[in-house]
Amino acid sequence: MRKAKKGKRGGERQKGKKKKKIFYESFKQRSLKYAPSIA
Repeated sequence: MRKAKKGKRGGERQKGKKKKKIFYESFKQRSLKYAPSIA
């Protein structure tokens, strides 16, 4: 059970990483849209 929990945690961590990447890209696009002077 402990091992399974660890595996689940790792999967969650990977999922979060993926989500973070998407969020970062969307944030980049938003910043470009709203503040082109900065970019």
